[in-house]
Amino acid sequence: MNMIEGVRFLLNAFSYLTTEHKLNADELVSEWVEGILGDNYPVPDRMLKHSEFITRKYIEQEMGYRADLPQSHFDLFAVEAGRDRTLLRYMI
Repeated sequence: MNMIEGVRFLLNAFSYLTTEHKLNADELVSEWVEGILGDNYPVPDRMLKHSEFITRKYIEQEMGYRADLPQSHFDLFAVEAGRDRTLLRYMI
């Protein structure tokens, strides 16, 4: 993906998230910038609000989510590579 395609992708994603899903534009951009800068590292201990929403929608799409299925809540817990090995070691 070249820079023009990347910019186009981000603009389309921004438009989709703020129009279709009514995410707050300022909060979304702020979270993206903080993520790029690594401003929250090594915290927070969970996914950022908008990142979790986007990931949840992707998982629902890939798992065949349908509106007529019963509602169930699940938490997403994404970790970086170094921490996940340690976490899995303690969970097993």
